[in-house]
This record gives sequence, C-alpha cells and structure tokens, in this order.
Amino acid sequence: MFPPRVATGLLVLLTSLGAGGCTPWGLGPSARHVTTPATSRPATEACSAAGLDLKLPDEPKLPPAVARTRHELFDAASACDFDSLGTIAGRNTAGFGFTSGTETDPAAYWRSVDAKQRTLERLARILTGPYVVTNQGSRAFAWPNTYTDAPTASDYAALVRSGAYTQAEADAFRKDGSYYGYRVSIAPDGTWQFFTVGD
Repeated sequence: MFPPRVATGLLVLLTSLGAGGCTPWGLGPSARHVTTPATSRPATEACSAAGLDLKLPDEPKLPPAVARTRHELFDAASACDFDSLGTIAGRNTAGFGFTSGTETDPAAYWRSVDAKQRTLERLARILTGPYVVTNQGSRAFAWPNTYTDAPTASDYAALVRSGAYTQAEADAFRKDGSYYGYRVSIAPDGTWQFFTVGD
C-alpha cells in the first residue's frame, strides 16, 4: 500500500502516459490497440535509379517483342524493382548473363553492387540511348550503341548524353580501344540475354 501522496503521483503518471497511447506494462485500454505491421505496407527499395526523371523514347524500328522487354526493363530499373528484373532475367531458359563470377541470383547480385556501380541507374539510362543490331552468334538488339567492334565518336557522345557515363569515362573507353561498360542485349523474340559489364 502506497502512502496517499505517492499513490496520487503514480496515478497521474500512468494517466498521462495512457493519454498518449503508450501505457506501460500492458496497462489500460491502449494495450488493446493493434498497429498495422510494417510488412503490410509496400516497401520502397532504395537504389541508384531512385528519383531519376527519365523518359524512354520510342524506337519504332524495334521488333514489338524487343520493345516490350525494353519497356519492362526500363520501368523496373526506374522503380528500383530488383525482383522484377530478376524475374525477367529468369525467363531466359538458356542462361542469362550477368556476371563472370560464381553468383547465381541476378537480383541479389545487382543489389550488392548497385550503390558502387550505379547498376540500375545505368540500365535505365543506357536504354534511353541508341541501340545497335549485333550478330555475335545470333541476331540481337544491344544497348548502348558503343557495344560494337568500332564505336565512333558519335556513339560515345550519345553514351555521355544518356548520363550513363561521364565524358572522362567515355574518353577512357576510347583510349583503351573498346567499350567495356554496362551493356544490354535482347533477342528478337524479346528474351533478355544479358546485362553485364567488363571485358
């Protein structure tokens, strides 16, 4: 039994805490309130493409299946949707190319390198630039158009305009004699073949 003065102080304290919906030790009506679990709200994933203000220009000469996949990739990259990109990559039953390492999960790999390599930002930006038709084993549509045996100064200028790489980075590619930055390839049937970087 508390002395009257102490009991009154405790009552005031508990009442004031309860008024804020934060009654301690499960006391009072606020203990019965149910809050919405965090998992029930849509999660916004951060990535290098967050906040980009880009528009994907139309490419009327692309086969419809290629155009659809290009739009899917651009939309997913712009939305920082790693999982959707992984799903699109998984449609390639012949094997999707994304790294020369031992990783087997494209989405997990891109998450791990995105902050350092601006992976999703570069994917979105590259797809806004011009493409090239390749015939390395089979016909395909590739971005950027510097992904060719002999990229021109105009090709590198388009790469810089896209914002995927800086002028200094483009100059380094030219000095080294080839483009070894990020590149994307889509088969005529819309299959995403690869998104990779390096030699």
